[in-house]
Amino acid sequence: MFNKALIIFGVTIILLLVGVWIYLFLYGTPKDLGEAFSNFRLESPTEERPEVPIEATNTQIPLTAGTMVQLSTKPAAGFIYLEEGSRLRYAERGTGYVFEIDLSTGQEERIQGVTRGKTIAAHFSPEGNAVVLVSEGVGRTEAVLQILGGPGDGVYNLPNNIENVHFLDLDTIRWTVADQTGTRGYEFNRPDQSTRQLWQVPLRDVRVFWQNGSTYVINKPAPRLRGGVYAITNGQLSSLVPAKYALSAVIDPGGELMLLTYFDTETRAMRSEFLNLNTNETTETTLKAVPEKCAVDNFSRVIWCALSSNFFELDRDTLNRWYRGEFTAEDELWTTSLVTENLGISQFVADNTDQVIDMTDVTVTSGAEFIFFRNKVNDSLWMYKKSE
Repeated sequence: MFNKALIIFGVTIILLLVGVWIYLFLYGTPKDLGEAFSNFRLESPTEERPEVPIEATNTQIPLTAGTMVQLSTKPAAGFIYLEEGSRLRYAERGTGYVFEIDLSTGQEERIQGVTRGKTIAAHFSPEGNAVVLVSEGVGRTEAVLQILGGPGDGVYNLPNNIENVHFLDLDTIRWTVADQTGTRGYEFNRPDQSTRQLWQVPLRDVRVFWQNGSTYVINKPAPRLRGGVYAITNGQLSSLVPAKYALSAVIDPGGELMLLTYFDTETRAMRSEFLNLNTNETTETTLKAVPEKCAVDNFSRVIWCALSSNFFELDRDTLNRWYRGEFTAEDELWTTSLVTENLGISQFVADNTDQVIDMTDVTVTSGAEFIFFRNKVNDSLWMYKKSE
């Protein structure tokens, strides 16, 4: 009897040790007991998503015109500028907390304190009253829709592995899901929580532009593969330009122009051109299209791009090296008029700080009063305010 109990005890210890080894292999060493439980989903929803008391940070941010201002030391997963009240909302990477900065006073306040562990991306609605938070799971990404006030409330679970998230309004969200057969586009209706498929294309690894009733699809840049620009009309895919190597694109919010950059096999160099989406005509330009580094001010019809001098000497591998974090750019802001197509340098903005500034997620407000971006080096949130 004693021997049997001893054997059971020994087997139990071995199983526990194996379980601990498997946990450490999958998740690494937990920072605390709560993280260990959340990794195994052992807590109740209330315990897994604790509400952190909302409080003002009382941080006063100097907003001197013509200077670079670091708005937060916290890493940002995504942000949006709200013209009404001159406010900026952003979600913190890792926690999913949502903060709001009053740009007239420089005061920051947390407006949402439900923890969404391992948050890696945030997509806000046009009015900033809802956000889709994307977090890392085991072998997948997970997403939730979080209402931040206004009409309706609550949290909605969305499908795994969604990409190209785009709000039409608070109640209508579009996204894509890719699998071995290609990419499907979906539309989610929040009031009745229904999802319908809009289209399916036989392409994977794509960037989708949901644009004023039109949908454009472009292959993500690949240095040794050809990529194309396509329009989806009534569920049908049509090519707009011949396939090109290392192709990247930036679209005009007005839906008129697209800035393309690609590797020209004849000249063995990177080239750029504007594509008129109405006529399919192209015009050559010297500005390089890096989607995360460019934004269009539709009011003044000017495109802003943050590029370092070595980005202007792009070879076909540079962009992918930048995406992988193998290359860091020290940026300047460049502008091009979409009317006259004259290229000009705005300012050596990095001279205003002693930090390396590698801009990504560049956003320009109407009239380009503010330019917001994340520093890819540490995901901190920054603002550039033009001189009067």
